[in-house]
Amino acid sequence: MAALDEPYKSVKISCVMAAHNAATTIAASVESVLRQSFRDFELIVVDDGSTDETVKVLAEIDDGRIVVLRQPLRGPSAARNLAIARSLGEFVASIDADDIWLPRKLELQIAAIEGCTDIAVVYGWTDFMDEKMRPSHPDVRATFEGNVQEALLRQNFIACGSNTLLRRSAVEEVGRFDETLNAAEDWELHTRLAARYPFAVVPEVVVLYRQSPFSISSHFLLMERDFLAACRKIFAAAPAQFRSLEVRQKSSFYRYLTMRTAMSKSTKGRWRAVPRYSVLAAWHDPRMFLKEAWRRTSKLMRVWS
Repeated sequence: MAALDEPYKSVKISCVMAAHNAATTIAASVESVLRQSFRDFELIVVDDGSTDETVKVLAEIDDGRIVVLRQPLRGPSAARNLAIARSLGEFVASIDADDIWLPRKLELQIAAIEGCTDIAVVYGWTDFMDEKMRPSHPDVRATFEGNVQEALLRQNFIACGSNTLLRRSAVEEVGRFDETLNAAEDWELHTRLAARYPFAVVPEVVVLYRQSPFSISSHFLLMERDFLAACRKIFAAAPAQFRSLEVRQKSSFYRYLTMRTAMSKSTKGRWRAVPRYSVLAAWHDPRMFLKEAWRRTSKLMRVWS
């Protein structure tokens, strides 16, 4: 592990990780970065006010590419911004302290963006996992490229913040993560980038996204609050012709919450939350809700038959 007063070496990619009480998962997440087939990177981990043994676990990892910073608890956006401010890479890739990158993630994404100076974001595909890293479900396997602003306003097809590779100069132009958001902050940043820059896709799974009872993605009230705050900000700035997409985005989000709460055994009052989120999904976009319900019903009927 590099000392904090050592000068940075020139690197192509700065990998940034925010960590809060991640002692049980962070070693595997860090290892998934260190075993990347693309080797020209640094990993900056920001311990965000942990009270467990996160820092102790990090201290036991002997690799000069890792730098560990600490700050009082300020949230994941502030932690990532601190890491970006300290980094020097031409590109930035975020990874949460409980997610796993597949070994060729950086290699595939740098190949898609390097030399294409107009592209600011490369994303891939995500497989959702449970707390024990057992497969849960895949993402939507999107293949949108170029101008993806409208598609991203319809649905967050990028799925998670551990997915993308970002061009640093573009991030500095549009601004870093919104520190008022603890959830939906990656989608909010991606929409600002999509308003100005083309995206590219790597049509392969590049990240395993862990959803545990302790992750932010399982704090459904916080997720809902910050998603709605992000929506207000995003659609207030969106072109007039796209503002009607807000109801479709909200319907998509509430369908996601319906599924997540139904699957979560640890969520108190989930059988009250599931009908609430389902009703909100239908209220925002009845047509899409019925279409999705029919798709899922048809899939179940095929399985049963």
